[in-house]
Amino acid sequence: MQNNISHKQSNQAPLYLTNFISFPYQSSQQDIPVTQFMALSPFSVKWSSNGTGYKLYANSNPNPIYTGTGTSFDIPQGFKHNTTLMLEASNAAGKLYAFLTIIISKPTLTPDSITVAGTMDNPSILTVQGTLYAKSTLTINGTLNLGNNNSFNDITVGATSNIRGKATLAQLTANAIAGGASITTDANCALTLQPNATVNKLDTTSVTASGSSNIADLTVNGNITANKASITMMGSWNLIKQGSAFGEMTITAGTDGLVLVYIDPDNCDAGTNATAVITYNGQQYSVNGVNLYQVQSNNALKQGYCCVPVQKGTSWQCSGSTSGNGQSPTIYVYWIPFGADKSS
Repeated sequence: MQNNISHKQSNQAPLYLTNFISFPYQSSQQDIPVTQFMALSPFSVKWSSNGTGYKLYANSNPNPIYTGTGTSFDIPQGFKHNTTLMLEASNAAGKLYAFLTIIISKPTLTPDSITVAGTMDNPSILTVQGTLYAKSTLTINGTLNLGNNNSFNDITVGATSNIRGKATLAQLTANAIAGGASITTDANCALTLQPNATVNKLDTTSVTASGSSNIADLTVNGNITANKASITMMGSWNLIKQGSAFGEMTITAGTDGLVLVYIDPDNCDAGTNATAVITYNGQQYSVNGVNLYQVQSNNALKQGYCCVPVQKGTSWQCSGSTSGNGQSPTIYVYWIPFGADKSS
């Protein structure tokens, strides 16, 4: 729709402004008006006038999008939503104004608030510059990218979620949780992990895992209770030292575990003896293995063993000695870690 407003000065030649129309960008039919375009689609405008200067404004923006003497203008970037154009023509006689409303189909909206009673489908990108509130359930089937300070009551994510800052969730359901970030829950919240969930660091009050969960770093300040389930804590035995006599060696434990010393008197000469000494936390623990002299043509074998618990980060010492003539009993020193860590 075109409207003209005339502002004339007396005793001046008349000024006219007509045929203010819009048409598709680079169209071959520029005399056929078109007022509806897709969002961000280019279009052009033209007019007829005897003015010597023109200014074209969009909506309430006080800065013109065009200033010049030509009677046409291309708008290659289009508009995101419905826009009213105001054209000012001027010459020595005065000024005239014309208005043209551009209708945008599938516009990009920036409302202060949106209330959706049913289903809202957004097949493209939804960008929220401010705060996004979901009073009910928010379901994301694709990728969810979140910035800082996110708060959700109930969120279900079917693909990938990228949370760069702090997120507060009353309930989180995910098929897999992986990455270097930590997950922390408050004292009244339980975290439920789906089968094969992987968590780098976990800090929570209660964890329920229905399948296999791999947790890189888990600190338990209270109790661990397994209802009708098994808890595997012992790692594989690692042979630290094997021999009859050896000087004191010092070892620092990379994880909690057990030091087990076993002395085997088999395949050794009668009357020989082996002794191993473990020193830990200011205490010494000695163990002997001996093959006594023959009694009624049979050797009397005495095996020896000792087990000492060791904390992660602490050091322990072990040494071995023998007595008697001939082949002495063999001393075996094993490290049995708690968990799969073999370091000692």
